[in-house]
Amino acid sequence: MLRCITLSLALLAATVTAVPEATMASTLMTTRGRLVLCEDFDRPVALSSANALFEGVLGVVDRDPRFVQRADGWLLHPGKWTFVDGAICGTLAERHGPVAAYAIPLGDAVIQFDVQLNGARQAMFRLNDTVDHVCRVIVTPEGLAAQKDDHDHDGPDQAVPFGKVALPIRAGEWKTVLLEICGADLVASIDGHSIVGTDPLLVGPKATVALVVSGSSASFRRLRIWEAKPKSDWPGQRVRLLTAPRKAP
Repeated sequence: MLRCITLSLALLAATVTAVPEATMASTLMTTRGRLVLCEDFDRPVALSSANALFEGVLGVVDRDPRFVQRADGWLLHPGKWTFVDGAICGTLAERHGPVAAYAIPLGDAVIQFDVQLNGARQAMFRLNDTVDHVCRVIVTPEGLAAQKDDHDHDGPDQAVPFGKVALPIRAGEWKTVLLEICGADLVASIDGHSIVGTDPLLVGPKATVALVVSGSSASFRRLRIWEAKPKSDWPGQRVRLLTAPRKAP
């Protein structure tokens, strides 16, 4: 399996063929381009030197410029993170749930990962810009949700829910989540069911991604991020998905 890599200019020729096609979930809005991050979490990851700066610091620091500007590995703070059974496992160890963050500049992107709930109320994948949170997908025992995040916390901006997929998820069960972002649109998919949302905040550049656990424990594996381009038939698909009746969770 592939190890964690951020592809350098010398590897620009690498494309989606770097990942076996059978492991890639089908996209709705975009086509995959260059693979920019590939992390299996089957062994300890390369750590950012910023981890040492935040020892003993409470709270989330994944937007701190001292971490973002380094872009030299994973920031595992706060919480406890271990590597077990081919995955990274976040366990509640502080007042805030575990956060594992990686600094990577992103525009339009396709993001895929596997997630397993082990008693957690929520397991999240979050994108941030240099100011605040941008958006996230949320996996719970009841299914999948997606939202535009509150981008100023103390100001007038508020989180905007994009919708939910009602899907019972058992403890210990692995699920593959696919997240597509292109322009102002977002599509989040699980088990053939999708959520579509749109917000101007999604257009801007993203600076970090983060795995977040709320509750006792959750695991992640096989994280992949590709650059993305819109499919030619997306406008029609978008109308169909936005107007399709949604089942209540």
